[in-house]
Amino acid sequence: MEKNEISKKSELSLNTIKEVIEDIDYEVIVKIQKLRTKAGNYFWHAISFLGYPFVWSAISIIAIIIELYHITLVLTFAGLSSLIIFPIKMRIERRRPYDKYKHIRPLTREKDSSFPSGHTYFATVSAMSLAFCYGDILLILGMLCLSIFVAISRVYLGVHYPSDVAASLILGIIVAMIIYLLFPHIMVLHYLVLES
Repeated sequence: MEKNEISKKSELSLNTIKEVIEDIDYEVIVKIQKLRTKAGNYFWHAISFLGYPFVWSAISIIAIIIELYHITLVLTFAGLSSLIIFPIKMRIERRRPYDKYKHIRPLTREKDSSFPSGHTYFATVSAMSLAFCYGDILLILGMLCLSIFVAISRVYLGVHYPSDVAASLILGIIVAMIIYLLFPHIMVLHYLVLES
């Protein structure tokens, strides 16, 4: 088999995978729109706020006030890691669902690219970093549920595709695991700061 034939076949299979994902994304968004209620709109808007950096910044400030500096350090690393999202958004430039499908009615609007979901990533990396570093299984499961709820909220609001939030969940968990592996070094930094 020639290189050109192999290249064409792999390109064809990638396009097929992309089409399947786009079809699933569309079907899920349409079905979720049909499930919207007034109470649901308020609930999912509130959940979506957990993906805003200011929420986790407020937690960091509270942690400083009550002298839980290690929480602030973990959340600072989680926050800094979110800088990887912006280059991905600029590179992928995926149109928002409501821009691509005119009958999709968003409950809020965003100006940047749809992929990946910044709210989902930020909530996931922050929540899961804390959970992993504390190591309590119930906390890990609770924070995972919180992250999934933020992901669902972004699709419910009509601003993201399911594949956007799924990718952000996975990326957030992977980066949170890396922060967890760095946690002993973060704690050394914490003690150095306290001693100075």
